[in-house]
Amino acid sequence: MFMKLFILLCLVSNKAFLCEPIDCSSLDSNDANIQLRKKLLCHYESTTRPGDRKDPLEVQFDIILKSFSYDDDSYKLTLKTYIQMTWNDNRLSWKPENHGGILETYAHVHDLWIPDVTIHHSVSLEGIDSCVETDCFIRFDGEVRCMHPCEHSTLCFLPDYSTWPVDNHVCVMIYSSMSKNEENLKYSKHSIIVDEEIIKRSSDWLLLEASIYEDVDRDSKSIIDRRSFLNDSRLALSAYIWIKRNNGDKIFQILIPAIVLMIVNACVVIIHPKHIERLMLLMINLLSHRILLEQLRWMLPQYGYRPPAVLMFFIYSKFVTLFLIFQTIFMKIFLESQDNPNILIKDLVLKINSKLYRKPTQESSELEEESQKEEKNEALDKLKENHLIRESFRSISDTFLFIAYCNKDTKNLDLKLKSTLLCDYEKELRPPSNTTSVALKYILRNFDYDDMSYVLNLQSRIIHKWNDTRLKWDPKDHDGINKLLVSPEYLWTPKLFLNDSHYHYGLGSCYPIDCVVRNEGQVSCIYPCHQTADCYGDFANWPYDTHTCFVAFKTFLSYEDVTFDSENLGAVIFTDLNKKWDIIEAKADMNDTNRKNIKFKFVIRRFSQTYFQHVLTPAYILVALTLFIFFMQPGSYLRTIICGVDIHLHLSLMDRVWWQIPTQGVNVPRILKYMAFMLILTTFAFIETIIIKVILDIFPSPPQWINNFSNFLESNILTKYFVMTFFDETIKTTVKDLEEEIGDVTPDEIKSNNWATFFHFIDRICFIACCLGYWFYSL
Repeated sequence: MFMKLFILLCLVSNKAFLCEPIDCSSLDSNDANIQLRKKLLCHYESTTRPGDRKDPLEVQFDIILKSFSYDDDSYKLTLKTYIQMTWNDNRLSWKPENHGGILETYAHVHDLWIPDVTIHHSVSLEGIDSCVETDCFIRFDGEVRCMHPCEHSTLCFLPDYSTWPVDNHVCVMIYSSMSKNEENLKYSKHSIIVDEEIIKRSSDWLLLEASIYEDVDRDSKSIIDRRSFLNDSRLALSAYIWIKRNNGDKIFQILIPAIVLMIVNACVVIIHPKHIERLMLLMINLLSHRILLEQLRWMLPQYGYRPPAVLMFFIYSKFVTLFLIFQTIFMKIFLESQDNPNILIKDLVLKINSKLYRKPTQESSELEEESQKEEKNEALDKLKENHLIRESFRSISDTFLFIAYCNKDTKNLDLKLKSTLLCDYEKELRPPSNTTSVALKYILRNFDYDDMSYVLNLQSRIIHKWNDTRLKWDPKDHDGINKLLVSPEYLWTPKLFLNDSHYHYGLGSCYPIDCVVRNEGQVSCIYPCHQTADCYGDFANWPYDTHTCFVAFKTFLSYEDVTFDSENLGAVIFTDLNKKWDIIEAKADMNDTNRKNIKFKFVIRRFSQTYFQHVLTPAYILVALTLFIFFMQPGSYLRTIICGVDIHLHLSLMDRVWWQIPTQGVNVPRILKYMAFMLILTTFAFIETIIIKVILDIFPSPPQWINNFSNFLESNILTKYFVMTFFDETIKTTVKDLEEEIGDVTPDEIKSNNWATFFHFIDRICFIACCLGYWFYSL
């Protein structure tokens, strides 16, 4: 409370000191820019609307969409945009021939009248929230153009997740003036411009359409009654955003396993109930349902007026599996009771473990997110308060600095030189030359990359140099002093802005350090900064993926005044602290012919040794297990069980990979596609095993054409070794011995060796086909 009172007192006292009546006739200057600014703004009234009150003022309203994000749980859409408004103010016109041929100048938004715009449905309920106040351009004909980087959020319509993961959503933002109506304000033109290069980085969602409409028909109804939120006489613009979920990875993570489980249930039904493997496969399938439902619970949105159809499908499929388990148990009891009426039912009691593994509850994660949001809000409030304190002291210090610098009778040589240079120095005007060339160097000290949001956090040093002829002096006249340290708050500095979608506040979070001013007029400034950069992420080659990030600077506040020096640009890296990512390339690029934009490009690569051990090694083992199935005895008990276990292990590995792999990205990771292909081949081996077992149960003796074909295979030398190898004979003997010890299968169950020869031939063909499939899909 004391701090707020102190700030208020500083502001009031400073304003009282600075707001003394100004005699504009005493503010003449030889500089044409200073004369023009004082002519335009000396008696300008920023609270009065320009133009005739009888005629509405025409305003052009443009929205440049840089990026967006959508929160499923709160159905909140966040837009990061540039809002540009253009209008004509006849009080700000001049004749260029009377002011040195100057065609345009600029002034701060606080010094001008601007249209007030409020966003209805805004989450913060504070109008256009989180907008940066920048300078506005003024042309000689009175045209004023202001561009504000903004971030604002709105609540969308109650979502319908029944079609998840191919769901669409629509959101509306209503821009209107709270104090102006249709009689004194008119939107002559309005548009939404989409930045395609940056929009495509929002890989979780795809932008289908973005449109803006003016509410001119009071009786019209669209998706909502937009006029119901406004007074009937107020003018409003409604921006509609249609988005669609990017669902490439969900197909491989959810839909393909769902189809596999459905096929397993269908194949198990055709197995005779007397076989124990039918019951064991159903139990494995039930466990696989539980794994996928647990994974689906963390993926699905928590709200919406319709549940996702895929969730209902899994629930129904799980109930079907439970029904088949009980049906198999009762049929097995019935069949065994027919063979042995004295069999005791108590020997068939099924023990079910009710204690299930549970992952951290969503409530704990929500509480953690709320606490993080509260800490972030407190930090932002503290930052705003500190900014207000700095602005107060800066205003006061500007006043006293003017008094101190203009005291040329001081004995301090440095202060005397500063008073000579800065007494009449106008920091709002750039150096008097056609263009000011700025040399920019970017020094990276540390970084951290969030691959979930494509944001690169940078700790850097920004060095830029330029020449200002107003700051020249002869060292001989000032006791040999050839350089001075001056705070950048008292100098003209290039108006550089980060041209990205995450951070709009100037150069980022920078800390000003005194600039070095040399006697030849060269000014050098260093800013330690924390910034965020946009990245293009492609997870197709995960975990060997690389990402390209750009730190882009733009001088959109002085189109024809400031350019970058292409010969003195560079990016330097002094960091090896990050153990998860490695920077393999860093360079500066300036493709703009007008030299108004510059990009520092950073290419980073993931360290993938750990992922190889956790993901790729188990995947190779499962491939070997699937291929091993084709060398097992056809129709055996162990082969059927191993097929079911193999499918369960594939689903478990996909669940592990899902928790490690990024869910964002335009391209689905190849390893996820490969695992889905592995699951398909394993399902194929399972189906082939079930078909062989059913054929052996229904047809103990093969037909004549099978006998002829088997005899041909055994009589031919090439096909004999192709079908019956030493490895196959060893495996077959081992499996038979093991099955005889278990007692489930006896050597007499396969009554004809011709069936075995034929199915061995089919297994070899399937083995070769699967090997070729694994090889081609891995290319």
